[in-house]
Amino acid sequence: MRKLSLVLFGLVILAAPPVLAQRQNPLDGQPEVRKRLMLRDSRFELAPQVGFAINREFYHSILIGIKAEYHINDWISVGATFDYSPNQMNIKTGLTDNVLGQLPESYDPSTAKQLIPSKSMAQNPMLMLNMLIGAQANITPFFGKMALFSKLFFNYDFYGFVGFGAAMYSDKCGSCTYADSTGATINYANPSKGFKPGITYGAGFHFWFNNWIALNAEIRDTAIPNVNLAGRDINWDPQRAADGTLLPPLVNKNDKQWDHILTVMLGCSFYLPTTVSISK
Repeated sequence: MRKLSLVLFGLVILAAPPVLAQRQNPLDGQPEVRKRLMLRDSRFELAPQVGFAINREFYHSILIGIKAEYHINDWISVGATFDYSPNQMNIKTGLTDNVLGQLPESYDPSTAKQLIPSKSMAQNPMLMLNMLIGAQANITPFFGKMALFSKLFFNYDFYGFVGFGAAMYSDKCGSCTYADSTGATINYANPSKGFKPGITYGAGFHFWFNNWIALNAEIRDTAIPNVNLAGRDINWDPQRAADGTLLPPLVNKNDKQWDHILTVMLGCSFYLPTTVSISK
């Protein structure tokens, strides 16, 4: 009987490892975080915003506008932005004041001074930024929660975007013309003003006050081709009149280049519906 018991015990020991090997981790296939707030999933975002174009050569632009997005899930969304800056919110830069301060009040077409514009001839064709438009796809790869003094807890996220961008430019030219030494009328209005399409890209973050209101800050680059911000010659190709008189340099397509409009925007995002879903 004793030998039989030992034999049975040995069989149990031999059979035990395969049984143990078949046991599975109860966390396999389970979500990394349970009961997570799905703050973006299937929600609309509306964000009034204000900001600045910070890298302008001749005019700083203050922008006011709105951003609208639809979040397809918790990390992918599509949206559009519209920002406006009237002429009154375009402020001359220090460079503009420095340039204009060195120019004469009036233009003299009879001497070599004709290559030097008057103050108004230099300032009028300088471009001002009046409008920015964007339509982009967004991805939110980083989000989480942080604590302040171990008492206040806030949700946050970081996102990036890329898409279509466009800008509207204007100048101060009403009738930007003058007569050269031969009596011919020269139009010096900026040839690149108006609506210009391009691309936009950038990044931003949300700082959540509650489940449906968040502070939104972003930095955006809107790249626009074929722009001449000064409205004057860049590649220095002076022209001559029929009598050989030297004329101001020609402004044409060879004087256009890319304009990178770098903006910093701050807004308040409102999410609809105001209720938020929770993961399992």
